[in-house]
Amino acid sequence: MNEIGSSPITRRAALERLALMMGGAVAAPLMAGVLGGCQASGPEPPQLLLLDDDQYALVTRLTDHILPATDTPGASEVGVPGFIDKMLAEWYDDEDRDVFLLGLADIEARAQYDHGRTFIEMEPAQQVALMQELDDAAYGVTRPATATPEDVAEAAQQGTDAMQREREAQMAGGTDVGGDPQAAPPPPDFPDGPRFFRMLKELTLTGYYTSKVGMTQELQWLPAPGRYDGDAPLSEIGRTWA
Repeated sequence: MNEIGSSPITRRAALERLALMMGGAVAAPLMAGVLGGCQASGPEPPQLLLLDDDQYALVTRLTDHILPATDTPGASEVGVPGFIDKMLAEWYDDEDRDVFLLGLADIEARAQYDHGRTFIEMEPAQQVALMQELDDAAYGVTRPATATPEDVAEAAQQGTDAMQREREAQMAGGTDVGGDPQAAPPPPDFPDGPRFFRMLKELTLTGYYTSKVGMTQELQWLPAPGRYDGDAPLSEIGRTWA
């Protein structure tokens, strides 16, 4: 039996539970990789197979936002970024690899356009807000508008001012959008953004919950659970049972 750490739960059983957690089947290359022995191996920086140092740092920050450290280790402490690098390099095909790498580039382009800095340099709240936009687009979530009338009026005035600056720049023979010579160009359209973000979350969750820490600390394992109680309060359970 292929065991994870000291737990008698097999990787196949872990994948079955993950499929239930994520509401569907696990991607074929991801399942093949985990069953083939690919797993997160701890916080030590791995020998990178596909990602460069900047991409690895970006993946580390993204996965730690998806699964941050709480009373149990976060994604990077378990080794999820290295797991993602290995999975992409050895188990995913060229098309999926391209989608993932272009997705990372899209995040950086958005960060530069919105904040004039790299994703890593942004404030944590700004990083989370950008990731929330990507998550909403990936899963078709529409959030209600929370802008006040004052916010709407200010945005309208900013739009009017930007249009005026653009007209003035065009009349003067300039080509800068908005009249700002330092403005970053808008990020190119990336239609595979939803596919990328779903892939990122699936890799992150699978890497974490098939690791020794994920299976023995985050998920609790009780070899002799005793009586069945179908209506136990979640506050008494505390955490999902493996």
